[in-house]
Amino acid sequence: QPPRRTWEHAGELLRMLDAIDDDGSITALGRRMVDLPLHPRLAHLVAVSPTTAACVVAAVIDERDVMRGRPRELPADLELRVAAVGGRRSDDRIDRRAAARVSDRAADIARRAGVRFDLDEVDPGRTGLLLVGAFPDRLAGRRRGGQFQLRTGGRVWVPDDDPLASAEFIVAAELDGKREGAQVLRGAAVEAWEIAGLLDDVVVDEMLVWDTDRDDLIVRRTRRLDALHLGEEIDRPQPG
Repeated sequence: QPPRRTWEHAGELLRMLDAIDDDGSITALGRRMVDLPLHPRLAHLVAVSPTTAACVVAAVIDERDVMRGRPRELPADLELRVAAVGGRRSDDRIDRRAAARVSDRAADIARRAGVRFDLDEVDPGRTGLLLVGAFPDRLAGRRRGGQFQLRTGGRVWVPDDDPLASAEFIVAAELDGKREGAQVLRGAAVEAWEIAGLLDDVVVDEMLVWDTDRDDLIVRRTRRLDALHLGEEIDRPQPG
């Protein structure tokens, strides 16, 4: 019997991924996930989006890194790795054998998921979008430089010269294991509108205020996800 806290944490993760319901019974999505030889997060990624791109992203995360070097010194951006596996990026740091192995693994995942495998269909720019549903608790918004705040309130970071350092929002797929102030080893950028369109627990607050610049009433609509501010928009109030 595993430790109680470990057991509870596993249940929380499966409920978050909609693999089991509140009573602990497996869902239809959970049954599809069981057929895939992947961590539940990655099985969720492929089951929800049965595409070649999802299979490649899952394989890139699950296999040894395709980039040569020390993990802490490599770019964290998963988009670079997905592009390399798809043959769309040339980089001296890419281990070609490792990339080929990841491609083979992605093809095997696709076969098991009943997905037609075609690397030409993979758009590396959608990597972050694919990760949102599998890592909803790992969404983070930039505070300054390469410093990010997770939606749960914790802090993570990337070096200031990392490609992800300028992103407004990221999905931190792999952390270095520290409880607080963890370094993001692999992740991807995601847009605020993509987050709002995919997650049901985004809260929308509306406030009727007087805009002194316009000399008129406006509706200020803000979107937030726990500790993350996803932006706001201004609209004219509807006549009532």
